[in-house]
Amino acid sequence: MTDKSVPPVKSVQMLQNLFLLVTFEDGEKRYVRSPVSAQMVARGRQRKWGELLQVGAANYVGGNAIQLKADNVFAVNQVEYDGNALYRDGRRSYIV
Repeated sequence: MTDKSVPPVKSVQMLQNLFLLVTFEDGEKRYVRSPVSAQMVARGRQRKWGELLQVGAANYVGGNAIQLKADNVFAVNQVEYDGNALYRDGRRSYIV
């Protein structure tokens, strides 16, 4: 069920830093780390630099399957996200 206080997701983009930029109908924007970005961070923390190069942004330029679904849910490369929760609790910047 869509939360009435949360506007619908208008668009989703994969940024060059592998964060997702989610824009809502009211113009608000939220950022969420994509699974590929999370994998890069994990590999860096484990000091697996060779594996890190394999998932770098330069190797992940291909198409991203972005699908807006019912109830303010969207999917990127078969990973689903809840737009309502992201609107309420999501990052307003990808710089932490």
